[in-house]
Amino acid sequence: MFARTLGRVESAFGAVPAMFATVANSPAALASRWGSFGALGGGTLGAPLIDQIAVAVADANRCD
Repeated sequence: MFARTLGRVESAFGAVPAMFATVANSPAALASRWGSFGALGGGTLGAPLIDQIAVAVADANRCD
């Protein structure tokens, strides 16, 4: 299950983003974060706006 979840994350993004890599040592935490991410994907915001928000938040937090 752990390898499958990590594989799904990598398939979705082309790599494992830091927000998932930080919890990758805990199968339960990784599954929880991936599940939350999937649940939030069913919202009403479009992908371009979600991307813009993610970039703005990452910039505000000085993430690489």
